[in-house]
Amino acid sequence: MSTVTVPVSLFHEAEGFVITIECRNGDLFRGTLMNHEDNFNCRLVDVTQTTASGEVHQMAHMFLRGSQIRFISVPPMLQNSPLFKRAGAKGLHRGTDQEGDDGSKPHGRR
Repeated sequence: MSTVTVPVSLFHEAEGFVITIECRNGDLFRGTLMNHEDNFNCRLVDVTQTTASGEVHQMAHMFLRGSQIRFISVPPMLQNSPLFKRAGAKGLHRGTDQEGDDGSKPHGRR
C-alpha cells in the first residue's frame, strides 16, 4: 500500500492555481497547473518561461518532467489548506516553536 506524501498532496491542492517552477537548468516557468502525476510530471497552461539568461517566452501550454524540477512555489493561500490541519493533528508540525492542535509540544532538536 503506497502513502501519498505531504508535498504530493500539496501539489494536488495547487491544481487550478498559478504556480512557479524552477528547473534544474535555472529556467523558471510560471503558469496555471492543470494536472500532475505523483512523480511531479505536470502540465501548465498560459506559461511564461524565463530562461537562465533572462530571455522571456510565452507559451499556451507546457509539459514538465518531474525529474527536471528543482523547486515549486505554490500560492500563499494554500497555507490554509485542510491538508495542513490534518498534518498538524497527526503531529507533523516539527520544526516550529508552536504547540500542535492537541496542545502537544513541538518535536525536533533544540
